Amino acid sequence: MFFRRKKSASGQTLQLLEAYRNAHGEPRHRVVVSLEDSRLASAHRPAMAEAVANRLLGQAGLLPLGLPPRERRQVDAIVKRVDREGRWRPGIRRGLEEAKAGKGRPIREAIETIRKKHRIPRAS
Repeated sequence: MFFRRKKSASGQTLQLLEAYRNAHGEPRHRVVVSLEDSRLASAHRPAMAEAVANRLLGQAGLLPLGLPPRERRQVDAIVKRVDREGRWRPGIRRGLEEAKAGKGRPIREAIETIRKKHRIPRAS
């Protein structure tokens, strides 16, 4: 995850984004939460984004050591907001939900595609 400032009609918005790959393997970004005109110290943004990601993934003990108390409180507020809005789910959970819903390709089909593409012979 990382923060990005984006210009909007009402001014600038700070967004927390997540990097992922789409079904074709192309890199994409997804907005996790939009923080309007939030004032986060730019020097601490990478560490704060990492701390938010760790907390959302259930790794709460992995807060960066050098994060000042004010920034730690902001991390808490961002995590609470993401939880409250309920729009973010980790990729693994999303993938499991899609598989249960019958979306995606069966594993045998995916393996066969890879085998043909790389000319891997079938096991005897």
